[in-house]
Amino acid sequence: MSPALIPATRVFVFWRSMHLTSGVSPIIPYLFLALGLYCWFWYSLHGLALFGPDRPRLPLRSEVTAELPLAKGSDGQPMAQDDERDRKIELSMFSQQLAAMPAEEASKPFSRDSLQLFAGLFVFFLIAGLAMAKHIPIRSLGASWRYAVILCVCLDVYFSLILTEAVKIWQTWARVRQLLGFLDRLALRRTFSALRGFSWGNVWRMSGNVLDVRYKLVSRQLECLNHLSNSLQKFIDEHPSDPAKTLGASLCLITVSRCRDEGRAFGQWYTKIYNEPKGGGWKHFTRFQRQVAKTAGKVLIHLLLPEWREEHHSLILVDPSSAEGDNEVDDRKQAPLSAKPHIRNAEEFVCLTYLGFAQNVLGRIRTIVLGGSCLFVAATVAIASYPFDPRPLLSGALFVLFVAYGAVVVFVYADMHRDATLSHVTNKNPGELGSEFWFKLLAIGAAPLLGLLTTIFPEWTGSIFTWLEPGISSLK
Repeated sequence: MSPALIPATRVFVFWRSMHLTSGVSPIIPYLFLALGLYCWFWYSLHGLALFGPDRPRLPLRSEVTAELPLAKGSDGQPMAQDDERDRKIELSMFSQQLAAMPAEEASKPFSRDSLQLFAGLFVFFLIAGLAMAKHIPIRSLGASWRYAVILCVCLDVYFSLILTEAVKIWQTWARVRQLLGFLDRLALRRTFSALRGFSWGNVWRMSGNVLDVRYKLVSRQLECLNHLSNSLQKFIDEHPSDPAKTLGASLCLITVSRCRDEGRAFGQWYTKIYNEPKGGGWKHFTRFQRQVAKTAGKVLIHLLLPEWREEHHSLILVDPSSAEGDNEVDDRKQAPLSAKPHIRNAEEFVCLTYLGFAQNVLGRIRTIVLGGSCLFVAATVAIASYPFDPRPLLSGALFVLFVAYGAVVVFVYADMHRDATLSHVTNKNPGELGSEFWFKLLAIGAAPLLGLLTTIFPEWTGSIFTWLEPGISSLK
């Protein structure tokens, strides 16, 4: 059971005891609203833990600046350029500044844009409520007008916060989707499709146990670093008389060696504190993550891009011999891997670096979705737990809120499962919605839908709570 649900069970049992002994108390709606905010804070803290100093990083803009080769004339000799700046190309769409930081900033709970949007929605709903009714929009049985005013303000805060979370989900995913789209335009897509050991369970579990999932990916990176170092050294040794051919490999080998040194320092630190709840010294992990990003940028620019320009085979044509005898061709097998071991290892390392970042941000999106769902469930249960009037107005407002928030969540989830890069990583066909999508949709939407039904049909509330009470009471 999630620790965030333990207070919910206690409040529920407390409310049921009061309801059976002395009737419904006016304080009950506020208890549910406070509980919803607590759960939202809980999931927000889980999400912020993903963006600590030890988070996965991407290369800096200066580390993903490539220099195009000189154009060759009819005699095969390089043609001189008037300005060397014309030969430089900055792949800023893969950088920390223009890819990672905007996505991380958009997903933070108290970013400037989020606060501005929340304030604007709060004022809008407040003015709309006053314009629709000359008096207080919501009345309550046997309670003073101050009680109704406080409730209206609380619901205004809730509605504004839920819609702000919906916009945050959309903005965060839009930035991640842009990066994934750029990655799919590189030859890296053949390596993404060849990766094994990753599933949607790995991707979405990121917000549940951050360190467990992150350390698993780091272990894969350390393995790949060893393979990359050995294959680069072997490639250099095989071409001792051609320094021009091994120049990029030599530059990358230096950076890879530094990254391995940081990995060893991180491993020594981890073996000492892995079983200590209050273990410190995160600087080793932080330095390793920064060196990983720097190494990925250098490998991409100095090794992979020059190699891709020299390749001859197509990545979109199917080899007729491989498809012979098959009635259906698997899209994930269309792009053959490079025949050179050091290129395969280099592509794997770069893919793992960007996959770590994407996995981290997707984990944050999951916490936003769950936090917004908790807010909506708390609002519906709070309204259903006390006789407020007008009931049709409240039910209609919650229904519109459910449709708006649910539409964003469904669209983002569906877009994720259709994404080509994520589909390759999870070994699914791009553009298709698998069973995981529907299970996730059902798991997240069940509680908000149940809360909405209890508000629209308050006569169901007693029977639903009676059905759930034995299981919840056993948790006391």
